[in-house]
Amino acid sequence: MKQSFKNIVYLIGLVSLFAQSCKPDEFATFENPIQDEEIKIIELVSDHKTVLADGTAEMEFRYLAYGIKEVLKLKKETIGKEIVYSEESVLDTFLIPKDRISPDFVKVYFADGRLLANNRYKPEAGEAVTQQFYAKGGAITSDKLTITIRKDEISAAWEELEIPLMFHLMIPPATVRPTYEASSAILQEKVDYINRVYNKMASKDPNGGNAKIKFVLAKYDPKGNLLQERGLRRVNVAENMNLAGYKTAIGKELWNPTQYLNIYLCKFADNWSQSGSSSYIAPMPTMILKGQKAIPGIPAREVPAWDEKEIKDVTDVSIIFSVSEFFNPSQWDSNNANNSFDLSTVMGYHLGLFQMEAKLKYNSSTGKNEYELFDGDTDYCPDTDVYIGMEFGLYKREYFEERMFTTFNVMAGSSRKNSITLDQAARIREVLEKCPSRWYYKSKWAVTGKK
Repeated sequence: MKQSFKNIVYLIGLVSLFAQSCKPDEFATFENPIQDEEIKIIELVSDHKTVLADGTAEMEFRYLAYGIKEVLKLKKETIGKEIVYSEESVLDTFLIPKDRISPDFVKVYFADGRLLANNRYKPEAGEAVTQQFYAKGGAITSDKLTITIRKDEISAAWEELEIPLMFHLMIPPATVRPTYEASSAILQEKVDYINRVYNKMASKDPNGGNAKIKFVLAKYDPKGNLLQERGLRRVNVAENMNLAGYKTAIGKELWNPTQYLNIYLCKFADNWSQSGSSSYIAPMPTMILKGQKAIPGIPAREVPAWDEKEIKDVTDVSIIFSVSEFFNPSQWDSNNANNSFDLSTVMGYHLGLFQMEAKLKYNSSTGKNEYELFDGDTDYCPDTDVYIGMEFGLYKREYFEERMFTTFNVMAGSSRKNSITLDQAARIREVLEKCPSRWYYKSKWAVTGKK
């Protein structure tokens, strides 16, 4: 018995020594590995159906492998007056987990048979309008996937616009130590990130656009005095207030909205948002310059010129944020485009963007809940993908074409939130041009203290 125990200990030690002496790629264990011949169907999927030929956009391809198995299905029959149930054998497909497939078994190729290195594609100048790709593993080949190559013929004529940001920290009397830290340095980190997102520097999204907008922290106050803290002003308020109370307070001391994009960080005493769950308010523009063509989806009223008398609500010209969620964003909610505390998403709403998700809405004429779509779209931007709310992962299926895509977009839930599309960038530029309540970029006062 003792000898057997010694042998077991010796064997365990030998195996352990062998495992430690191997390099990671020499010692791999597969949990119930799939035999190559068990793969019956391969589906090739890509980040998007379009890739921009701009020198930075890059398309990544993935594959889904399926097997076919025999399963028993309950069959219902009516024989005479009796209902009889029986079992029948049918064939069904099942998705094979990636970690059960031999590495490098499935590879991606151009339509002409050339291997696509690292499953990534970056178009070169002068390439064809489309490219086709397929995946192959053993004798199984996927259907060809057509990718459209798009040239950016929009943004070349745009000049960079500078938007000055002023954060007003509304501070009620302290009862406990604050759960957040506020400083110009922290604000600058957030501003740096949205600059990267809106200028296509945060990802290699194949469909990513550059709005050519630079957000900057204000340096000067309305009187031309240099701010003690760049972009940050601390305002003492008498008590915690509800939304109406804060709006009244903001209205009395609103900094000139033609010189600053004012963002108010408030501690609310109630569940204050429009939906009862969100922690920010950033409505679409409410006014458009008379004579300009309407912007789809924005029912703005016409005004002959900028006039502060046209402000019906302080949120017409500013953004209100819950201070705790701004500095300590909830990870769960940040994955939801409709309830996101990511400044890049909130800025998208303020600048006229809609979320990509299709929402159910009751149709009184049909008596059914139906997805709310506008000419087959949700956000008036043809180059974004439509998906339904049941799609929670990073990889989603497009609602109409049922193809897989990757969510980079700031206006999508469960997304990387590091990109906007070219059409979204064009929509933002249209809003900035046509809507007087978004003309803060026309003034240099906030950064120079001079007209």
